Amino acid sequence: MCISVLSDNELRTLAAVVRGEAPSEEFLQELRACLLSEQGEQEAGVVAVTSPHITLDRVVGCDLATDGLSKHARFPTTHEEQSLQEVAFEMITDDYNQTLAQLDSIRSRKSKFVCVNDDMRHPSPELVQALEDFYESFFPLPSQFELPRGSHNAELYIQPLRAHLARRSAGRLAAWVILLGAVAALVTTWVVRVAKRHAHEY
Repeated sequence: MCISVLSDNELRTLAAVVRGEAPSEEFLQELRACLLSEQGEQEAGVVAVTSPHITLDRVVGCDLATDGLSKHARFPTTHEEQSLQEVAFEMITDDYNQTLAQLDSIRSRKSKFVCVNDDMRHPSPELVQALEDFYESFFPLPSQFELPRGSHNAELYIQPLRAHLARRSAGRLAAWVILLGAVAALVTTWVVRVAKRHAHEY
């Protein structure tokens, strides 16, 4: 049987929603303890000796989680005009703690429109990871229009990119023409040799 479990990144999103704002490290530890407590396991019907992963049953068995979700979980309507309260705009900097709080605030609000303005200059590896985790929490699956991980466009602007793609297409076309020409030459040579052989036999 396959059981879904929460990753640390998903736990941070859950904590933000349960808290209704950016969660402190203390609150994260409190929520984790509730989710993994024996009381939560017993209320959810989970045997205490099971692996200490956070499952849906453990979330349901934790009053801290269910009470927070009932108070703060939001499901904004779609395809309807909304007020500016549905806009989340945050300008992030190199300050790790401040930026983490800003990103967690967006996680808790679940706004329909999100703008993360990059004002970073020299972000630390920890800050870059926090930003990656934030985006993965919103978009866990890549779009079909995204480039494969590790690849990038040769140009950053549309006109140079179009010129680059045109040159690449022209190069491929030229390669096909040369290949087809070579094949045609080989076929012609073979036909001529076969014809000469038959002519000599007769």
